[in-house]
Amino acid sequence: QQQEHSLELNVSTLRFHQQYEIPCRCGQVYIGETCKTLIDRMKEHKRSVQRIDTNNSLAVHVKETLHDISWENAKVLLEEQHKIRRKIKEAILIQKTPCMNMDLGMNVDPIWKDILN
Repeated sequence: QQQEHSLELNVSTLRFHQQYEIPCRCGQVYIGETCKTLIDRMKEHKRSVQRIDTNNSLAVHVKETLHDISWENAKVLLEEQHKIRRKIKEAILIQKTPCMNMDLGMNVDPIWKDILN
């Protein structure tokens, strides 16, 4: 069963237009992007996990592995106001990271993988 943890409120968790990471205790992470704040987006993810929403990568991971998501260790990776650039950066981050994402985001040529260090 998922434990309720609170994410530390700071300037980055209250900003909009971000790429973010939510880790599982097993070491895998979920990479996402949002035009909302990380706090608001995490509330949506938590509801999806509780409902076992099979369209949500975090919920599927929890259902299949019975692992606990490390909500308190979620963090903002990048900020990007422009939606298409945000989607491209998300896809590059997904390609670079061992993650649980079911959706790999935009189709971005792997040649761009090294652009985000």
